[in-house]
Parts: sequence; structure tokens; C-alpha cells
Amino acid sequence: MRMFAVHDSGGTILQVITGPDNVQGLTLETPAGLYYTEVDPPEQLPDDEDGLDEFVSRFMASHRVDSASPRKASVVAVSDAPASPFRP
Repeated sequence: MRMFAVHDSGGTILQVITGPDNVQGLTLETPAGLYYTEVDPPEQLPDDEDGLDEFVSRFMASHRVDSASPRKASVVAVSDAPASPFRP
């Protein structure tokens, strides 16, 4: 599964998009000031849609995008990331 995080410059995740591994030519358009980054999906990602929705909500609240890596970012627990000026 591929996973993309829509985030602000501080790494706060505002939306998560998932898709199958074989998705080709994916284009995402974000509003000004937001970015999208492909991230490694967590190992415990649920297979069912209802479980996935709940998991993604918890994931977004507890992780930020660490965009220090140039091609594929990693996410870090909120307690390990600097605070974002855009979200409390």
C-alpha cells in the first residue's frame, strides 16, 4: 500500500491518502502552503475500510511529517517533533 500525507511546512498532517502499490501517475493538488509527501505506511495498518478510517484519524493526530529526507519523508511521533504554528 502507498501512503501520502498532506501537510503544512511544520509537518502537521492534515490529510492522508492511501492507495494500492501499483498506482501509477498519481497527481495530487494541494492548496497554497500545503505539501504532499509519500510516507511509509505503518506496519499495523488495518485492511478493512472502517478500521482504516479510525486508524488514519489517530495516526494524523499523533504523527508529523519529518521532511528532512529529500525523496521520501518519515513520520515521527508528535512528542518527538517541533510544534507547528498552525495546529495546537
